[in-house]
Amino acid sequence: TAKRRPMPTRLLVAHGEGELIFFVARHPRTSDPMMLGRRADSAILEVHRHVPPKAAKASWLVAGLEQVVQDGALYLATPIDPLLLLLPLLERARGGASSLKRESSAGLYKPLSEAFG
Repeated sequence: TAKRRPMPTRLLVAHGEGELIFFVARHPRTSDPMMLGRRADSAILEVHRHVPPKAAKASWLVAGLEQVVQDGALYLATPIDPLLLLLPLLERARGGASSLKRESSAGLYKPLSEAFG
């Protein structure tokens, strides 16, 4: 088994309370990797990293830990709708982006009234 190395201490500002389990997913529009966090209450948060300019030396003094975090980056976790992560799958099920351009193809989606009617 591979040994896990301990994560360095970082400063994270997050919406709500509770421990976050971090994971990486593909951004629905760009397919670039994006960092996400999931709380015990199933909330999904997108993690953004703000890095100060290289000319500015920055660090954080964390009161509860009584230590200095030398990485001056600030991580901000904002809630997102989990359906955002399903958009690429729904698009593929519909037949890809090219089907959106053809008016004759309505795709595989149904109006809500038909789905629950």
